[in-house]
Amino acid sequence: MNPGSGEPQPYPRCIDADAPADEGGQEDLMAKAKDTVTVRLPGEHRAVSWSGGTFAGDPELVSSAQGLAAIAAQVEVAPPGGYATAGNDSRQAAMVAMLGVARGRGIVVEDDPELWDGIITPEPDSDTGGEIIH
Repeated sequence: MNPGSGEPQPYPRCIDADAPADEGGQEDLMAKAKDTVTVRLPGEHRAVSWSGGTFAGDPELVSSAQGLAAIAAQVEVAPPGGYATAGNDSRQAAMVAMLGVARGRGIVVEDDPELWDGIITPEPDSDTGGEIIH
């Protein structure tokens, strides 16, 4: 195969064993996904996301989430009685702000148990076996 001959050329491959497998493309996407959280409102085609301290998405939802985060609102995220604090300094706090905006209708897009770590814990001596938010 000669370059410029019109023949198909093989895709260039990295053969240096010390070089990263890809130039950070896939790894960057995975790292970014771990830095992002999204809440969508079913049936409304509206969503709000947070990444690195910034909310983005539907303007009304963004504005409301920023407002809840700014005042560190206590939001019920696991009814009944499960409250957490809204914010914009972590994925979890941002998720709480966005769920507050959704008013019980929000769906967290990411399937990440870490988002709920420290929020929902089983109540140790409960007759009902319910969960509480700390």
